[in-house]
Amino acid sequence: MAAPATTTKSMGRFMAIMAWLCFFGLAGLFFNEFLTAKQEPNRGLEIDGSMRVELIRNRAGHYLAPGQINGVEVTFLLDTGATYLSIPAEVADQAGLRRGQAAAVSTANGRIRVYRTQVDEVRLGGLKRHQVEAFINPAEQGGVVLLGMSFLKYFEWRQIDDRLILTPQN
Repeated sequence: MAAPATTTKSMGRFMAIMAWLCFFGLAGLFFNEFLTAKQEPNRGLEIDGSMRVELIRNRAGHYLAPGQINGVEVTFLLDTGATYLSIPAEVADQAGLRRGQAAAVSTANGRIRVYRTQVDEVRLGGLKRHQVEAFINPAEQGGVVLLGMSFLKYFEWRQIDDRLILTPQN
């Protein structure tokens, strides 16, 4: 008779372990979603046709936003210190961009070699521009595109607390 009690006890331990694993798994998923929302608060940027984009600064102090380059979905990092868009080579290939003249540029990480290009269309929410000057940066890894002044100069922008509001210039 001792065997059924041991089996029942073992089964109870197994169920308790499984319950804890499920709890920690769900907590991990929730926490990951929470951190992602803090890092990319503009992930669900809505296009309402108002030609106004309002971005929320992430916890690192940057403005990240979804957008498109020639119809290819990208994540932009708004950078008013960048003269041009800086596009990783992998993203440039997906967007069908051609490498033009090589150039050496200075960045926060030192001098690098990039290639000039022209982007047919850049979209950020309801804002768009055609024929935007950019650099293809073969040294850049990942899918984040620096959205520099070659795009931003066409828009009025103002910062209020942790929000950046962009509208077309009049």
